[in-house]
Amino acid sequence: MGKVIKLQMCQKKKHQENSDSQKLQESFSISLEDKRRSNYIQVERMDCVEGVGIAGDDNAKGDDRQVTLMDEAVNRWIASQPEKGLCSSRFKANITIEGLELISLQQGSVLAIGEVKLEISSVSKKCYGQWCKLYKEESTCPIPLGCYFAKVIQSGQIRLADTCELQ
Repeated sequence: MGKVIKLQMCQKKKHQENSDSQKLQESFSISLEDKRRSNYIQVERMDCVEGVGIAGDDNAKGDDRQVTLMDEAVNRWIASQPEKGLCSSRFKANITIEGLELISLQQGSVLAIGEVKLEISSVSKKCYGQWCKLYKEESTCPIPLGCYFAKVIQSGQIRLADTCELQ
C-alpha cells in the first residue's frame, strides 16, 4: 500500500561511551536551550525494538508514542508553506510514508513495515491553536490529522523503500 520514503532519528548530541560522572557533568553543562533543541538525522534504515522504540533515538522511552509516522502529502504541504506554524517548524516524524492517507488507520491498527510491526496508539497530534501563526490566520493545517503515533510490537529493521501494509 504505502512506501517508506524518509526515516529520521532524534539525536540531541552524539552518543559516546562515557563514565557515569562524565555523563552527569555533561548533562549539567548543556544549556536548557540545547536540551530542548532536537536534531533529526536522516537514515537509510532503523532498528526498532519491541516495547521500546527506535534503537539510538533519544525519544525511545517505551511509552505509547515510541514512533511517529506522517504521510508524505502532509510533508509536502509543510514544505510549500511560505510561513511556518508552530508544529510545521518543530514537529518531525520518524517515518514518512507515501500513500499513508490511503490507509484507514485508527487506534489499534497494526502496520507491517519491513520486518517491523507497529500498533497505532494514537491518531492525530494535539493542535496548539492560539500559539500558532497558522491558527491565528485561520489556515487549515493537515498536521494534527496527518500524524500518527505507534508502539513497536515486533522488533526488526525498517529500510527506505520498504512497503507499509495494514494488517
